[in-house]
Amino acid sequence: MHRYLLVLTLCVLGYHQAIPTSACFETERKALLAFKAGVIDAGNRLSSWAGRDCCSWNGVACDDNTGHAVKLNLRNNYMDQDYMNSSLYELRGEIDPSLIVLHHLVHLDLSGNYFAGSTVPEFIRSFNNLTHLDLSFCEFSGRIPQQLGDLFNLRFLDLSWSGLFVGAPPPWLGNLSHLRALGLEDAFPFNGPNVCDLSWLSRLSSLRYLAMSWVNLSGAADWLQHVNKLKYITELSLEGCSLSNIPYSLSHVNFTSLRILKLGGNGPFDVPVPAWLSNLTDLSYLGLESCGFHGKIPDSLGNLTSLNNLFLGDNHFDGWLELSLNSLQGVVSKAHFANLSNLEAILLSSNSLVIDIDENWVPPFQLTFLMLGSCELGSRFPAWLRWQTQLRDVDLSNTSISGTVPEWFWNSSALMVVDLSYNQLVGELPISLQFTNLEYLVLRSNRIEGPMPLSLPNRLSILDLSENSLSGPLPLSLDMCDLEDLMVLDLSMNNLSGEIPASIGLLSFLTSLHLNDNRFHGEIPTSLQHCTNLILLDLSRNRKALLAFKAGVIDAGNRLSSWAGRDCCSWNGVACDDNTGHVVKLNLRNNYMDQDYMNSSLYELRGEIDPSLIVLRHLVHLDLSGNNFSRSAVPEFIGSFNNLTHLDLSFCEFSGRIPQQLGDLFNLRFLDLSWSSLFVGAPPPSLGNLSRLHTLVLEFAFLSNGPSVRDLSWLSRLSSLRYLAMSGVNLSGAADWLQHINKLKYIIELSLVTCSLSNIPYSLSHVNFTSLRILELGANGPFGVPVPAWLSNLTDLSYLDLNYCGFHGKIPDALGNLASLSNLLLGYNRLDGTVPESLRNLCNLRVVELNNLRIGGDVAQVAILLSSNSLVIDVDENWVPPFQLMVLMLGSCELGSRFPAWLRWQTQLDEVDLSNTSISGTVPEWFWNSSASMVDLSYNQLVGELPLSLQFSRLVLRSNRIEGPIPSSLPNHLYLLDLSENSLSGPLPLSLDIPSLNFLFLSSNMINGSIPSYMCDLEYLTILDLSKNSLSGKLPLCWQSSNLQILDLSMNNLSGEIPASIGSLSFLTSLHLNDNRFYGEIPTSLQHCTDLILLDLSRNRFSGQIPAWVGESLQDLVFVQLRSNMFSGNIPNVLARLPYLHVLDLAHNNLSGPVPRSFGNFSAIIPPLADYIRGGYTIGQDTDILFDFRDNLLLIMKGNEFQYSTILYLVKIIDLSGNNLSGQIPEEIAALHLLQSLNLSTNHLTGRIPEKIGDMHYLESLDLSLNELSGAIPQSLSDLTFLSHLNLSYNNLSGRIPTGSQLDRLNDPSIYTGNYYLCGPPIKHNCSKDDANPYTKRDDYNEAVWLYVGMVLGFIAGFWSVYVVLLFRRSWRIAYFQMIDKLFDNIYVMVVLSWKRLNRKTGGERPIS
Repeated sequence: MHRYLLVLTLCVLGYHQAIPTSACFETERKALLAFKAGVIDAGNRLSSWAGRDCCSWNGVACDDNTGHAVKLNLRNNYMDQDYMNSSLYELRGEIDPSLIVLHHLVHLDLSGNYFAGSTVPEFIRSFNNLTHLDLSFCEFSGRIPQQLGDLFNLRFLDLSWSGLFVGAPPPWLGNLSHLRALGLEDAFPFNGPNVCDLSWLSRLSSLRYLAMSWVNLSGAADWLQHVNKLKYITELSLEGCSLSNIPYSLSHVNFTSLRILKLGGNGPFDVPVPAWLSNLTDLSYLGLESCGFHGKIPDSLGNLTSLNNLFLGDNHFDGWLELSLNSLQGVVSKAHFANLSNLEAILLSSNSLVIDIDENWVPPFQLTFLMLGSCELGSRFPAWLRWQTQLRDVDLSNTSISGTVPEWFWNSSALMVVDLSYNQLVGELPISLQFTNLEYLVLRSNRIEGPMPLSLPNRLSILDLSENSLSGPLPLSLDMCDLEDLMVLDLSMNNLSGEIPASIGLLSFLTSLHLNDNRFHGEIPTSLQHCTNLILLDLSRNRKALLAFKAGVIDAGNRLSSWAGRDCCSWNGVACDDNTGHVVKLNLRNNYMDQDYMNSSLYELRGEIDPSLIVLRHLVHLDLSGNNFSRSAVPEFIGSFNNLTHLDLSFCEFSGRIPQQLGDLFNLRFLDLSWSSLFVGAPPPSLGNLSRLHTLVLEFAFLSNGPSVRDLSWLSRLSSLRYLAMSGVNLSGAADWLQHINKLKYIIELSLVTCSLSNIPYSLSHVNFTSLRILELGANGPFGVPVPAWLSNLTDLSYLDLNYCGFHGKIPDALGNLASLSNLLLGYNRLDGTVPESLRNLCNLRVVELNNLRIGGDVAQVAILLSSNSLVIDVDENWVPPFQLMVLMLGSCELGSRFPAWLRWQTQLDEVDLSNTSISGTVPEWFWNSSASMVDLSYNQLVGELPLSLQFSRLVLRSNRIEGPIPSSLPNHLYLLDLSENSLSGPLPLSLDIPSLNFLFLSSNMINGSIPSYMCDLEYLTILDLSKNSLSGKLPLCWQSSNLQILDLSMNNLSGEIPASIGSLSFLTSLHLNDNRFYGEIPTSLQHCTDLILLDLSRNRFSGQIPAWVGESLQDLVFVQLRSNMFSGNIPNVLARLPYLHVLDLAHNNLSGPVPRSFGNFSAIIPPLADYIRGGYTIGQDTDILFDFRDNLLLIMKGNEFQYSTILYLVKIIDLSGNNLSGQIPEEIAALHLLQSLNLSTNHLTGRIPEKIGDMHYLESLDLSLNELSGAIPQSLSDLTFLSHLNLSYNNLSGRIPTGSQLDRLNDPSIYTGNYYLCGPPIKHNCSKDDANPYTKRDDYNEAVWLYVGMVLGFIAGFWSVYVVLLFRRSWRIAYFQMIDKLFDNIYVMVVLSWKRLNRKTGGERPIS
């Protein structure tokens, strides 16, 4: 047995010596640190790159056997999560060449970072094991290094979206025969040399994915022959490559595995659609748009049964000209048709074409089908149709024609289908209509008037005459018997009157009957019961549709209370036409957004839009903004409101795609879909059909991580546009954005803030949009160019925002030509030099922002928004400024010690920020009486008392030396008051009339007295912070403010019980009552505060048991601190049900029982991490004072107190110390891998330390002292690489103290004090040479068993040794039993005598004489 153990020991030792002694190789660790030192990590993504074990660093993975780094993944994942802000998290700089030592790398991903100006490092060639290389979106420049061709094991290579590589794709890429994916999209400047040779492609025999869109391939005439050799290719993207030719046929189609083929934006090829496409039977996506194909669309495309996306728009197809539902535009004249003598059908519906044909033209063809819906035909009915005697189907809907329909049109015997809807046709329906063969007649939304004809075509199946001006009764003689095929009859929204004739019941095949919104009266005819196929019957007016809408929404604010009674035209938000009575305006905007935005959600209409609103076809104005439609899709039926001129769906929480049908609202002037942030995809090109649109607002309408918008060509068709707001829309792929904007001749306001625009031309050959008055381009780029020269042509500009754009160079003198400019924002760029003298000529200039620029010069009279700079504002106190300011922001500038006297002359000031400007002394009386509404004087040395009355609506005086009482008169419009960190004293005012107060901060003063009852009656109060004062008494009983979210009364002298009314604060997220003298139990009403995230009741005198409902009802709790109270009983198991819990502090109470095993189930401390919405509160609006408030918590960790605020959400702590807990530490607690601090000290815990405690990888502090733990210390403790505080003192631990890694650094002997059976470093008690760590050998259960076995065997051995001697020695046996008999007799006599004496003493028997 010993021989086997020796062999096993030698094997273990040999293996230990074969692997690196540390967790990663030192050379590789130093190389990674050198890389870290060479880049700017603004997003702190490499914060984990510290310590010895580089294999545990974020983005680094090592081989389990060799320990070498094999994977380096530094991809900027914020590109996928929040692309617009991903640049904030880029690694910037150059790649340190020390990375060359990482020879074992298999995976290298640096995508989404910013290495602008540097070239791809050549040393990457030495990574011979590399299979994955991603350098996309990295802004590398220069040539792609030839050395990459040596990476023969490469499977994935992505160099796309740089746009900065020079030259062409190098031919050596063909050496990468194992490559499966190659991405070169937009890797080269498009104005660079064209690629002529693609022969290297055919050598990539394993390629599955090839993306080379926007690479100039105009010289590659044989491109298809090389691509055809890629047998296994499944996706091919060559969009916008300037391909000049495409073969019509191929002798052999080899690449039949192709599923996605994108060839759009090439050519023009000027050939028919290639025949070989029909062989690609696996195709699911085919993009051939804008390629210049001609001829017919081949029937063979019907063989592509897997196809689900087909794009053929913007080509030159003929024959059956089927191009409907494209985005075609331009003019079509008779010249286009001159040679098409065999043309049978023209299908151009749903385009924006102008059909400009002379009325005397005689076409060379005879059409059967004519579909021109939504094209522009002019005002007169097309006379050339007179010669089309074979026309069967005609669609001239929405073509702007007016006047009467010619008699000759109705006389055509071939006509079967006619759609003339949505025009301006007038006149009456002809008598000859009855003699036609029409089966389908739609004249919806015209101006047809007069009575209904006595007879109709007897073959009609669909008749739609709705939305006209037909009048009179339905003729009783109307021959319904002949209309036996009629299925749909729509006469709605006319002026028809009288009774509905009984003959309507003869329409036995009728499925849909619309007679709504007329003036019919009487009873519904009983004959309708014979229409057994009827599915839809609408006899209503608008009232019922509106009531159905009301029934479908939740109106918590009772805004629709007036919607009752018969007259819907008198209801709030509804307006009707005075002549027709039709509803023309529905304005349900949540006006509380403008009055009280923070509480506007209380007045939202919630739910979904009832489809019955479709009957409101006369609507001109529809406004549903500021309501909550629960992420439902925008109803497509809105596209049928053809009279609509105003549509506002902003702030509505709609999701899905913006419906294409909105492009049918040709009369629309105003469209606002902004601030949903839930729409997917991109703005539909059909919006370009809205040629009359004046205002288009799409700000923050789309998901932030959605795809970028590449095509903005539809914008140029909005020829009437005045206002365009698309801020927050991802336009990173729209390289030609300015060219399309420049076509908007009448544009006045343009807002493209935070659009991720990647480029801006320095010059324009012609500036067309010179009417522009407001231009907002902030937070784009970084463009890396000077301020564009063409801006000086925009002479009407009054507002120019170029903040955060990465412009460099000097501020151009030409800006001085913008004489109308009132706001100039150039902050946070890389501009240098001095402020141009020409800016002094801008007499209308009101606001200039030059924050964080490297500029000099005289800024005292120009700079108005200079916060966060280190400028010295040196202005004479007697100076009288020549201007009147409204906004003055000088925060963090140096103003000198005296309050700026020149402000006395600024009588129009509205906002003032003089925070942290080193001013001292008292605030002048004239300033307190100024016109300003928002004032920030925080972080200065101001002294004195506050005036008796204040006028400001927002006042921030935090961190000064203001003393005296709080004024008893505060303005009733007060919104925010922050007087924290001063020396205010005295009680709070007894009464105040401040109904608008939202935020009140009075912490860290010397305020005394009690809390007045009006505090809990402030309806809009959101944050109340009275902490760190000397308040006393009990809490008011009247808490009713349903808007209160944060209540901080900590560190006062308050007492009494918590009132039950505090449970009425249903929006409460943070409750701080710590460090007071409260007592009693936690009120049960608190369980109604279901939004509670932070609960701090520590250091009070609360008693009773911790309620189970804390874990059942308060499911959003993240921080629970109940330490230093008098809670008793067991810890509830249900606390483990809190899914987001990060901090649980129950220390120093009288809790008993075991540590719940369920504590191993805290999901927020077990990977994957359950997240919660975190952050502070930003108080203010666009240009208001900004004030950030973040929750804070005083926590004990590593034996010290720490105040956590900004990073509070990162802390994960469990502290149960100082109680009477017993039992063993549950093994399940080791599952809390993300826990940072565990304190179970000063309890009565027994048993062993859990063996898997080393699995708690993020543990920084572990305190198990002053318990009754026994056994050995687990070796796995050495795996806790973050452990910096350990206390195991005063237990019954035994055996050798484990060593290795982190434990070797924790060499303080006091860690193990009071454990007398421990030995080994760092304590002085040395272990004997045979005394190995018993943790893996000892077993308490086995030791106990062997103890009892030994006792039994000893007893048996002792008993039988005596028994055997007596059995075989007769003399000994006799002597033994005589001795036993004698002993028995003596005991018997002694017992009898003792019994007698006892009876005599108790009076039983008389003494024996």
